[in-house]
Amino acid sequence: MNARIKILIAAVSTLFLGPSVANAKRPSGTPMNGVVQSVDHSTRQIVFLQDDGSQHRFSYPRWATMTYRNTEVSPAAIKAGMRLRLNLRHPLFGDEFATRILCISEDRQPQNP
Repeated sequence: MNARIKILIAAVSTLFLGPSVANAKRPSGTPMNGVVQSVDHSTRQIVFLQDDGSQHRFSYPRWATMTYRNTEVSPAAIKAGMRLRLNLRHPLFGDEFATRILCISEDRQPQNP
């Protein structure tokens, strides 16, 4: 009798809890817009000034993609002064990173030497 009750409880909990877990979506990161302050392509590090004034340092993986003028290109095309839109991911371990980057426009103001 005791085993039947345990099986019944397991079946009922699977029935009610299973669909909610199966439909869970992974978070896609924090969306943000801003301007690239500096970029180091050898270490794939970007210093990014968000529109609200906060500064972020993050990396991009080798398999990241960037959309620039309606075509997908390598993130190696990123340079200082570009306005970008991206989703910044905050993993439990390791550095923050972005995998899909959209170039909104390039900064047309001259850079100070």
